[in-house]
Amino acid sequence: MQTCRAHADTCPKYKSTTGGQWAMWIDVVEGLVKCHEQVQNLLRRALLRSNLLAKSRIFEGFAYATPERNRVFGGPGHNATINYLYDQIAALGDYYDVKLQPFVELYTAGNASLKVGGVDQKAGLFTYSPSGKFTQPLILVANNGCVAADYPATLTGKIALISRGTCQFGLKSALAGAAGAVAAVIYDNVDEASLAGTLGAEERPEGPLIPTAGITLANGTALKNQLTGNTTLIADINVISIRENRTT
Repeated sequence: MQTCRAHADTCPKYKSTTGGQWAMWIDVVEGLVKCHEQVQNLLRRALLRSNLLAKSRIFEGFAYATPERNRVFGGPGHNATINYLYDQIAALGDYYDVKLQPFVELYTAGNASLKVGGVDQKAGLFTYSPSGKFTQPLILVANNGCVAADYPATLTGKIALISRGTCQFGLKSALAGAAGAVAAVIYDNVDEASLAGTLGAEERPEGPLIPTAGITLANGTALKNQLTGNTTLIADINVISIRENRTT
């Protein structure tokens, strides 16, 4: 604070302030700073890593107590977490006014599988995808499947194979549905271990969303090469999608 005092003595803004008055305010500021530092030190001592780890294990226990081993919103693990936090804060007495404010949100989950010629393609799920199980020929979609003209007339009643890229997954699914496809398979355009994502919404104006699964670049490229060589491929797709409004 000596630097503050020295600066105050030379600053025109403070020249009209008597030395005693200025010293008093400096003392007040010094006291506040010291108080702030003391509070910070108390908080640091209270926030021990061991205590934080112990609390995190409580939340982990809520997750592991459920069959799915998670705390996804609206589920039992999530509700146990909310009740725990409510009880902890309410236990502080009248210091806080604690209330639960419920709201409704759409929950989506599920799984997808795809076999082509009996070979498992390790499919991933797109959230908001409808459920469906089909065994139909696989039809290649031109380009990236982002405009209606990319979808051939032969797609009706079949399963569309679409490349990832340029436009949203949801648009690809909707355009495939509008072209008459019963399901869609989107293959990656980068080398990743798997492809999953979201269709973004429950419906789109471009067409009806259809059961949609994702596969890797390697698997998709192999299927594309066979289809461009006029090989007929029969695909077995099974999408199980859970979509429900949950109160949380």
